[in-house]
Amino acid sequence: MMEKAILLTRKSKKGKLIAEVKIGDNQPMAIQEGFVVDMDMNNEACEVERVSGLITRVLIKGKELELKASKNKANVSNKANVSKATAPYNFVPLNEQTVMQDEPDSFDKYYGNTGYIGMEIETKTPLYIRRSGKEGEAGDSDFYKQAGKYRIPGSSLRGMIRTMVEITSWSRFGYSIASDDEGKGIKYFYRTFGSKVVKNDYSKCFIGGDKANNLYGKVKAGYFYKKGLNSYEIRSASIIGKKQIFRVEDNLVVEQGLNKSISIKDPESHKFKLNKDYDEKSEHVYFKYREETAHKHTVPMEYTKVTIRKYDGNPKADEEFEGYLICSGYMPNNERGKHLHWVISHEDTNPKILKISKDLMDAYKDDCDRIKPAKDDKESKIKGNAVPCFYLTDERGDVKSFGFTGYFRIPYEKKVTDFLPKDTQCGVDIAESIFGDKDSFMTRVFFEDALLAENSADKVTTSYKIPKILSGPKPTSFQLYLEQSTNVIKNYNDQTKIRGNKLYWHQDGNNWDERAIKGNETQYTKIKPINAGAKFQGRIRFENLSDVEMGALLFVLDLPEGLAHKIGMAKPLGLGSIRMNAKLYLSDRGDRYKNLFAEWNGLTEESGKVEQFKQKFEKYIFNKIGERKDSLWETGRLKELRRMLDLAHKPNAHNIGYMDLQQFKERGVLPSPTGV
Repeated sequence: MMEKAILLTRKSKKGKLIAEVKIGDNQPMAIQEGFVVDMDMNNEACEVERVSGLITRVLIKGKELELKASKNKANVSNKANVSKATAPYNFVPLNEQTVMQDEPDSFDKYYGNTGYIGMEIETKTPLYIRRSGKEGEAGDSDFYKQAGKYRIPGSSLRGMIRTMVEITSWSRFGYSIASDDEGKGIKYFYRTFGSKVVKNDYSKCFIGGDKANNLYGKVKAGYFYKKGLNSYEIRSASIIGKKQIFRVEDNLVVEQGLNKSISIKDPESHKFKLNKDYDEKSEHVYFKYREETAHKHTVPMEYTKVTIRKYDGNPKADEEFEGYLICSGYMPNNERGKHLHWVISHEDTNPKILKISKDLMDAYKDDCDRIKPAKDDKESKIKGNAVPCFYLTDERGDVKSFGFTGYFRIPYEKKVTDFLPKDTQCGVDIAESIFGDKDSFMTRVFFEDALLAENSADKVTTSYKIPKILSGPKPTSFQLYLEQSTNVIKNYNDQTKIRGNKLYWHQDGNNWDERAIKGNETQYTKIKPINAGAKFQGRIRFENLSDVEMGALLFVLDLPEGLAHKIGMAKPLGLGSIRMNAKLYLSDRGDRYKNLFAEWNGLTEESGKVEQFKQKFEKYIFNKIGERKDSLWETGRLKELRRMLDLAHKPNAHNIGYMDLQQFKERGVLPSPTGV
C-alpha cells in the first residue's frame, strides 16, 4: 500500500547525505541506505511503501527511486535487510479494530433471511482435492469423490469462505491458525547456532560463563517417564565428579562397535558429509571419565571426556560407571564433521523428580507434528519409560524445556496469540455470528458439496501427474511471518505482530508438474487433478441471517470482475484458482407455513437483491471503522486483499517463487501484496 509523503534530504556535519520521509503529521523517518537520492530532491512530494516498518519503495513523480543492493550479500546478522523476499504467498494485514455485533437470537424462532445461495464454480486453473482415505491406499491420489461423483467438499468451501468473511468484516483473526484446541496459543520451537538472529537467544539458554573464563553447558540430564494418560516426569541422572553429562569421541564409539562413524569424507569434494550407515540411537554403556578441562572450539568450552564400552553387566569396580551413550543427529561441518557424542550417567538412586507441565508437553507434541521426519522417533520416546533425556529449568527449578539430544529444540518465549492485536472488546464478531461459536451457539450457514457438472466430465484427468516438490518456509520463518522493524529482524521472542492472513497468489496453472521423477521417489506424490474450465454446482443454505450478515456472505462470494478464490492442494504451484457465480434464493415467510416443501424447494431467485445486501454490509462496516470510501475494496487492507485475489493481473512468476537456500539466508522481507 503506497502512502503520500515528503522526501527530506540534508547533510550531516561530516558531509554524509541523509534522506528521510515525513508521512502525514508523524516525525520524519530515515529511509534505508541504498536509495539513490540527492540534495535537489529535498521537500519533493513522493509516495512510499512500508513493509513491516521498512521503506522498500519510493516514487517521485511516478518514477521509482533506484535501490542499490547491499554490499553484504549473505547477511546473517539480525540487522534488517531491505532486499525483497519472494514467495508464492503473501499476507493481508490484520485489522487493529474488531467490528462487533449482537449475539444471534435464539434458534427456535424465525427471523431475518432464510434461503440458499446457488453456486456455480468454474476452475480457472487445474484443481486438486485429495479423495478420502489413508495415504498410500489404492486410489488415494484420485480427486475427491463420494457416491461415485467428483465433488468439492462443503467443508473446504466453508473454510475458504470463512477466512474471506473474517478479513472483509474486520472480524477477529482465525484462531484455528493461531491457537490450540484450548485457545492458549501455539508456541513454535527452534534450534540454531548458525543464524545470528536467534543464536544469542539459544546460546544464553544452553551455555554459561564467558570467553575469558571458558564457557560451560547449562543443560541437565535425566530419564523421561510417562506416568499416566497425560502425566510425564523427568528423574534426574546421578552426579559423578560434579557432572551428569560427558562427551565421547566418535572414533571410540566406532572402535567399540557401538555405531558407525557419523561423518565421512567425500572423495570428490573432500568435505565431510553424513554417513548413511550411522544410526541415531541410545546405547547402555560403561564409561570412565577424565578430569574436566577446557577444549578448543570456536570458543573455549569446558566439558569432561570419557572412554566407553558396551554394557555387559560386569563393571570394573571403582573404575567404570554405568550410563547411556546418546548418538544424536548430524550437524554439517566441512572442516572435520561432527566428532563428539553425548554420554549421561545412570539414574540417581534417590532422583529428583520433576513434573512436566501439560502446557509444555502439549507444545512439545505440537512441535513433533510440525517436524515430520522426526515425528515417529519422538513419539516413540515420549511413550516409553526411563528414556535418557536432557532438560533446562527455570528460576523456580521447574522444567522449562526438554529433548533427547544435548542441543534440543526449545520453545520461543511467546505464543502466536501474543502477536495478535489486543482486542479488548467483548462480544461476537460478524464471522462468529454467521459461522457459529463452538462454546455458545451453532452455525447458521450450511455448505453442501459442490458436484462436478455432467458436461464437465471430460475435464477429469485420466492419468496421474506428478507435481513439483514443495519445500518452502514455514511459520517459524519469522522474517517472513512477523512484522519487521527498521533496525532489527524480530523473532518470536520479540515485541512485534504477525503479518496477517496468509493467502496464495494466482498463477497461470502451467508448468506445475514434473515430466519424470528425479532422485528419491518417496519425495513425490501422484495426483489426478480436474483441469481448468470444469464446472461444479452446489448450495449454501442459510437461516435467520440479518441483512448485514447476508451482505457479508455475498460480498465474498460475488467478487468484482477479475477476482477469484483459491482452494484445494498445491496452491503454491498455481493450482486451485476458481471463480464463483452466486444466485440468491430467499424463503417467503408466509409460504413457509402454507406449503410443507416451501422451505428449500421452489424458492424464487432474488439475485437482484445481492447488491442491496452488499451495500448494507459495507455501510455497516464503514460506520464502525470510521472511514468513508465508495467501496470497502478501496480501504487499505482490502486493497491488499484485492491484489491477492486478482486473477486478471497476476504477478510475474519470478516475483512469487520460493527462494533458494542462499536467497533465504539473506533474510529479505516480503513486500506487501500491492508492492509485488
